[in-house]
Amino acid sequence: MENFVDKINKFALKNIVTELLEGLNIPYNIQRPSDGRTKFVVLARYVPWFISKEFNLSFLLGASTEARAVFLSELVHWDGSRPTNSTGFYYYTTHAKNASTVATIAHLAGYSASIIEKPRAEAEWSTRYNVFIRATA
Repeated sequence: MENFVDKINKFALKNIVTELLEGLNIPYNIQRPSDGRTKFVVLARYVPWFISKEFNLSFLLGASTEARAVFLSELVHWDGSRPTNSTGFYYYTTHAKNASTVATIAHLAGYSASIIEKPRAEAEWSTRYNVFIRATA
């Protein structure tokens, strides 16, 4: 397993990640690169199985409907947005597998979901996947 490294530029997320790591007694280092973001580094030997940039579909399939709904509700706070006057929200990712996992879990939790693939104009940037999730009733 590789070291876990994530760069975060949202103040609230820095606090959440810090509380999570400390609450789980996971040793970490913080670096502050010149780009203004905060870089969290956890050595590979301390990375729990559930910390990954790739969602664990098997784990989520074994979760309760309520747990799946909580997972989905958190996405908007981390990598998403809620359009004004909308009954749904977007989750954004550059990982096609994560987009598929989120859409699958949304359907199993009783929501509708659609994935829109957005190629980037800049050649060095990855394709972005926008997953729109909304209640079906």
